Amino acid sequence: ANLVRRVEGAEAAGGKLKLQCLRMGRSAPSGMVLTAGAAVAPERRNRDDFHAAVIAAAEREWRGWRCEAEGSGRRAWQRLLLQKQARLLAVVAGEAEAGADLGAMAAALAWAAEVKRRHPQGVLEGVRLIMDGGAAPAVARLRPWLRRPQPELYALDRAAGQLEPLASAEGNTAPRLRRAPPANGQQPAAETGAEAALLAEVREFCPQAVWEARADGGRRISVYGLEVARTADAAGARGEFQFGCGREASPLEEGSRPLFFQLLREVARQRVAGQDRRFPYYAAQPERWLQHLLQRDPGCLDAQMDARRVYSQVSMSEPGGREIVDLLGVDRHGRLLAIELKADEDLAFPLQGLEYWRQVRQHQAAGEFARLGYFPGVALSPLPPRLWLVAPALRWHPRSDDITHWIAPDVPWTRIGLNEEWRHSIQVVDRREAARG
Repeated sequence: ANLVRRVEGAEAAGGKLKLQCLRMGRSAPSGMVLTAGAAVAPERRNRDDFHAAVIAAAEREWRGWRCEAEGSGRRAWQRLLLQKQARLLAVVAGEAEAGADLGAMAAALAWAAEVKRRHPQGVLEGVRLIMDGGAAPAVARLRPWLRRPQPELYALDRAAGQLEPLASAEGNTAPRLRRAPPANGQQPAAETGAEAALLAEVREFCPQAVWEARADGGRRISVYGLEVARTADAAGARGEFQFGCGREASPLEEGSRPLFFQLLREVARQRVAGQDRRFPYYAAQPERWLQHLLQRDPGCLDAQMDARRVYSQVSMSEPGGREIVDLLGVDRHGRLLAIELKADEDLAFPLQGLEYWRQVRQHQAAGEFARLGYFPGVALSPLPPRLWLVAPALRWHPRSDDITHWIAPDVPWTRIGLNEEWRHSIQVVDRREAARG
């Protein structure tokens, strides 16, 4: 087979060639790593050993079932089909370092859907997920919100060659919700004269720059969701502010201002709708860009949204769980809306949204939104929150329907597809509601 990519950048280190590649039809480059044959052999042998251990354990633990292994090739996951006459079990196994998280669950549910298509006369009795050393808590907590047969979780003990069932973790954690940040797309005002002066400087290059609250409680200046400056967040940090994009954090001092202004000039040139998609500041953090636009005009998704009360980057943290809800809103009847955004293909996208919805539902049941200052003056409905999954219509993973099918009927989800040129103007081009029953 041939793999065709445009190489945007390359870096050689440790026997590996790290490439930044642009795939046809994509707006942002993705990473690719080429590894020398001598280095990849032990990794491949370890994976093959793990897959062999899984097959041996499955045949020993689940006697009476005929076990067929799908050729794993370069897959991170080993797929198994267990059959006993017309009865079927779909099994997926993966090593912990391959991603013991929602990606594992998505792989298992997609495989189960494929098994049902291949064997329309069979009865799918179960979906089983085997992890090397256990599964992430978020995976276990989602089980009650999935259709039956709900996935069963197992840990592989390689030394003993045994499979140990893992129980659901629902109810054993205490999630934390931060106090309400500013809502309805209105940015927090500058708190000090120095903050106001810094924003004025940034706006000389990027007029659309705004102060925003960060999920960790800090404050930042962003341009279409891309952070360019922030309040110093480390004890003993030099100066009152830092600048940089992503993980960059340089102190903003008199000597560093030329570099700061150079950054702003590049951001102002590149982070503009219709600019070259290969520009790094154009391609960076597309979900944040989309979030920025939707928070300021939520009515483009649905006229029933209360445009005055939309929160972004709401922090909801618990051990092993996801932490940030992209947008949290309410409709004109007081019903909560948990909105998850994605700009590129991701098989686990619906499960990520479901995990956020689960946390919103838990905080709703505890009455924490009113207690912590969310949605002032609104009588929140006791009905379950609505889950909106929002992504460009052409960027949905081809197997997304297989995943959304598994979401339980009592979770009211909506899949919303946007136009490809959403940076210019957002339009809803596809909307699918959850099937009932």
